[in-house]
Amino acid sequence: GSSECSVPLGNSFQLTAQAAQGSENGDGLFFSFDRVDPGEAEYSDLSVGRFRSWTPTKVNARTFPNMLYLVRDVYNSAIVYDERLPSSPEVMTFRLGIRSHFKPDASDVGYEPEVIGDFQFRDVKVDFTDAVGPLALKDRERLKRTGLVPYSQHKFNWEVAGTDAISNSVRLLLAPDTLGAQVDLARFDASKIPPLNWVEFATVPNNGQATVHIPNLFNNTEVNVIVMLRSDTSDECFFFDLIADVPLAAAGLDRGATLAPTAAPTASPTVQVESSDAEDRDPSSSEPGLVKQLLTPGSTVFFLFIGGIVLVAIALLLTGMFLL
Repeated sequence: GSSECSVPLGNSFQLTAQAAQGSENGDGLFFSFDRVDPGEAEYSDLSVGRFRSWTPTKVNARTFPNMLYLVRDVYNSAIVYDERLPSSPEVMTFRLGIRSHFKPDASDVGYEPEVIGDFQFRDVKVDFTDAVGPLALKDRERLKRTGLVPYSQHKFNWEVAGTDAISNSVRLLLAPDTLGAQVDLARFDASKIPPLNWVEFATVPNNGQATVHIPNLFNNTEVNVIVMLRSDTSDECFFFDLIADVPLAAAGLDRGATLAPTAAPTASPTVQVESSDAEDRDPSSSEPGLVKQLLTPGSTVFFLFIGGIVLVAIALLLTGMFLL
C-alpha cells in the first residue's frame, strides 16, 4: 500500500516504518528507506533534492537529511551532494522496507524458520509544498548562548508560516547530543550512528510561542542537547526544525526532593532594636540600632536639659564648701 504526507518546503522530515500486524518483531528486523521515483536528475544542480541509500539498520525511523548532517550543519561547511532537501515544490516517493535478517548457520535467529527472509514494504509519497512554511524556531543564537535550566520555565518562539493548516499543534523534544564529532563524509555510514534518545516535554498549539517546563535529563551534569520542534502529525511522517549545541545546565536536586537540614552560619552576637519608624532603618547608617533609636532630636534636648541641672548643682555645692 501507499500513503501521502505534506512537508513544507525547507523543513526536514522523518519517516517511520511499522511491521505489518502478525509479523515477527525484534532484533531480527532490519529497515531501509529509499527514494524509488523513476527518471534522471542532474545532481550537480544543488537545488535538486536527493537522498541516498544507506545500509539497512535496526532503527525503524530515518530523518531526511541524515540527522548527523543536520546537527553538524555540514551544509555550511562543505558541499554535500548525497542528502539535500529540494528547493522547489515536488513530490517524492519513498519505499520503507522491512526484512528479516539471518546468518547462514541461523545461530542468532530466535524466531520461526518460516519467517526467515520475509520482506515487506510500504510506499510513502511526500509532497514538498511551498503553500506554507517552513516551520522554524526563533532566537537560535540566543538559545545557544543562554541555554536551558532544568525545572525552570522557558519561552520558545517560532515561525508558524501557515503550517497550522497542516498541524494545528506542535511538539517540543530534547535529546542529548550523542552523535560524536564530525566524521569523514566520504566514509560515513548512517547505519553505524546510534539513534538519539528524544524526550518529548510539551505539546502546544501551533501559534508561534509557548512557555513550557524544562525537564531534567542529567541530575548533576551539564550537557549539550538538541531541541526539536516537530509537527503533531502521524509518526509515520512528520516535519521538524532543530537547534543543536544548546547547553542544558546541571540540575542538582529536584525542587520536589526533601532537603536535609542545613546548619545556620556562625556569626558574632549583636543586639539590635528595630524601630517602627521607617527612617530609623536606613541601611546606609553604620550606627547600631539601639544608639540610633536613642539619638532622636527630642531625646537630645532632654539630655542637654538634665546635664545643665547637674552642672548647676555641682557649682552650688562647690560654692557652699568654699564659703564654709
